[in-house]
Amino acid sequence: MKNSKIATVAAALITLLVLSGCSLSSEVESLRPYAPSDGVQSEIGDLKTRNLMFIRNDAGRAVLIGSFVNASQNELMASIETNDAAGDTIRFDFSIEPGGVYDLGYNGNPGIVLDVDEFAGAMRNVFLASAGSDPVGKPVPVLDGTLEEYRPFAEALD
Repeated sequence: MKNSKIATVAAALITLLVLSGCSLSSEVESLRPYAPSDGVQSEIGDLKTRNLMFIRNDAGRAVLIGSFVNASQNELMASIETNDAAGDTIRFDFSIEPGGVYDLGYNGNPGIVLDVDEFAGAMRNVFLASAGSDPVGKPVPVLDGTLEEYRPFAEALD
């Protein structure tokens, strides 16, 4: 009887140590910062991009949308460059006030509309530059109007 109690306590302690060791031996994933969105986030100098993505319709027309934040105390000149399905270069230059935000595709600003070959789920390269820096390539996701929040963007392309 005494041996079974000792065995039960020992088994419980071993189980407790093994299960609690999982959180001690690895990084807790929920403590890592992440961007809870469908688009791409990046930082190029003082230019921060937030939730950058393409929304496409069934005909292959797409609009590039996202937000750009100026983390500096000076006006910031920025540019976006990509190619359309025909291989033509599409470039968009804009400025952002000190500490300001520029919303591409909403809040009164048009998005960049172009034809794309990629389907929803693919990635498409976009080059971003700020204040005369060399362009930095970023893979940007292509989405469609399946999700309700993106449907108006896809329908506006028809």
